[in-house]
Amino acid sequence: MRRLIWKSMLILLFTFTWNLPSAFAQFEDLGVGARGIGMANAFTGLADDGYSIYYNPAGLGRIGWQELVLDYGKLYWGLDDNSNLGQSFIGYTHYIDNLGKLKIDGTFGFGWLNFALTRYYREDTFMLAYGKRICDFRAGSLKAGLSLKVLYKGFKKTLYTENAINLDTGQLKGGRDPVFKNGYSHTGFSTNLGLLYDLGRHHSFALTLNDINQPNMGLADKDRVALTTKLGYAYRSRNFNMTSDLIFKRRNITISAGTEKWFMGKTLAVRGGLGIGTREYASLSLGASYRYSRLFQFDYGFVYPLRGVSSFSGSHRFSLTLRFGVKTPEEALEEELKRTKSELESAKEAAQKARLEAEEIMKAKETSKREIEEAQGRERQAEEKLLLVETKLRRVGEELRRVKEKARIEAQEQAKEKLIKKYWDRGFSYYQKDEYEKAIAEIGKILELDPNHLEAGWLINQAEEKIEERIRKEVEMCYTRGLKAYSEDRLQEAVKEWKEALKLDPENEKIQKALEGVEKELPLREEKR
Repeated sequence: MRRLIWKSMLILLFTFTWNLPSAFAQFEDLGVGARGIGMANAFTGLADDGYSIYYNPAGLGRIGWQELVLDYGKLYWGLDDNSNLGQSFIGYTHYIDNLGKLKIDGTFGFGWLNFALTRYYREDTFMLAYGKRICDFRAGSLKAGLSLKVLYKGFKKTLYTENAINLDTGQLKGGRDPVFKNGYSHTGFSTNLGLLYDLGRHHSFALTLNDINQPNMGLADKDRVALTTKLGYAYRSRNFNMTSDLIFKRRNITISAGTEKWFMGKTLAVRGGLGIGTREYASLSLGASYRYSRLFQFDYGFVYPLRGVSSFSGSHRFSLTLRFGVKTPEEALEEELKRTKSELESAKEAAQKARLEAEEIMKAKETSKREIEEAQGRERQAEEKLLLVETKLRRVGEELRRVKEKARIEAQEQAKEKLIKKYWDRGFSYYQKDEYEKAIAEIGKILELDPNHLEAGWLINQAEEKIEERIRKEVEMCYTRGLKAYSEDRLQEAVKEWKEALKLDPENEKIQKALEGVEKELPLREEKR
């Protein structure tokens, strides 16, 4: 039985993959972070958080704060042989603005990825990444990133690795398995490159080259980690994102796409994704998030293969994101506007210098045509850069004005909501105390602020019905007391009661007739006396 378990472990490890169609056996792209995985691992173009360390280092150029991400995945939950496959990731990003005299700016990322088959095998990837915005265009901006990786894989020494077995016949070969003749572990180095182009505010295009140098991670023979090329696209808006990736790895192609929708002011989110590819690959992904302010976010992701392995209950992901020093959109734009103004001054100086240089060269007597063309070329480049910076300045200024206007509207809405809550609390308190007139007065202030406030309209209707009911009861009581007084020959008292009732209900015909009758009867009684 133990031999069967060991055999099944090796088959599982070297033939199954979770998120790619082909089995490359080592350092598979299983994804990290429940958010990206919940969108079918299509995160290359959307990369905007700490998981950019893994997906696309260029995405670090979008992060202007410090961020800590923690991720754990339970893979192939419920396998028949009870094997325990898990993956963990820890990442940290740190934004730097003009570091010392070097004037380095951008975002650094540090990550550790661990994949383990408990008691048998593990892989560790240590990552150092850097990303920043490198240039701006009229229509958008380009970001680039680079990550350096240390790869480690190791097998555990067991009874079966030390006593080789022919898996086909079950016969003992004697001695250590030849696969481990050079040891049980191997370390290598690799690198990733990423580019990210933001076209306007909504569209992003990405390119990543992973494991460019294709390191050899074999134990006995060569076993290179394959080069992976990813092309990504993302549509980004305030509460909705849509993303897709096209992945090439050797002769295999994978297409994955996902969406996410945020609700309640970006507090809750749901997402889903689908991946298809060669070798009959197909998988379905789902996910959800809870975010508290800008500081804390919890994500969950679930992946289930639509083809292939099916004797388990799916793979689950749990992620935690902590952010520090996050700026509001207005603060970030204010800083960007300040930097852009500084860039504009530098560009103006460079353009002026290039113009003067070109004029001097053209005035010189001994000047070749080539020197003039070169000077004119430098002048054009300086003018083009100046134009780009001016365009960027206008774009940032317009965006800042838009954000400020949005913030002003939101502040007005918040103030209005605060007033509405105050009036509601007062009005409802009066309603509970049966002080319906005061309740109507307070609730009416809500309708002045928001004529479509349904709860306020409903409560006013209820209060008015209560007032009408109270009036009916008081009128009936006055009428009854008047009848009693009339029956006891106290006509003046009856008149008083019925007049009081008519003040409350002037249109009451029954009381009007009773009052008219007793008023006619009063003079006759006086004459008889």
